[in-house]
Amino acid sequence: MQARGSRDQSRNGRTPLDHPGVEVQETLERDEEPQRYAGYRLFDPLGQKIGKVERVFASGRGDPQYIRVKVGWMRSKTLFIPTDRVALDETLQTLTLL
Repeated sequence: MQARGSRDQSRNGRTPLDHPGVEVQETLERDEEPQRYAGYRLFDPLGQKIGKVERVFASGRGDPQYIRVKVGWMRSKTLFIPTDRVALDETLQTLTLL
């Protein structure tokens, strides 16, 4: 995947989508502590920052189902996104919409 027109870059000047050598998983996997993803940044497929993950909602078996994302600053909104529609990059602590 290539980032096009990205405004939000990591400290080394690269966007989350064009970081070399980082393999991105297709979806979040079952985790004993799904809340560890809180604070991760969420990006669109073009590399534009959407918001920050506030919480992960898991099924009774511990499978992540939805993420709650805070969008905006002063007039913030909350989005709920199914986890099967995001890719995870634990190295950069980011999620990207598929």
